[in-house]
Amino acid sequence: MRALWIAALYIAIQLIESYVITPRVQERTVSLPPAFTISMQLLFGVLFGTLGLALATPVAAVLLALGKRFYVAEFLAREP
Repeated sequence: MRALWIAALYIAIQLIESYVITPRVQERTVSLPPAFTISMQLLFGVLFGTLGLALATPVAAVLLALGKRFYVAEFLAREP
């Protein structure tokens, strides 16, 4: 019985950490919106399986940084 409680507690803590805490930390440190993160995880998980799911967040951060670097910087540099 005790093992079931420990397993349930472990699963609950893991779910809260994965779906609440980690996206908020990523949003603050990398300015990665949680909806974008979850969308990329779903897309990469479907396309590439477990490896895609593991690499989805870092790839999303790189894509967002490249977008800001090239698209936004170029847009802001234009003369009106």
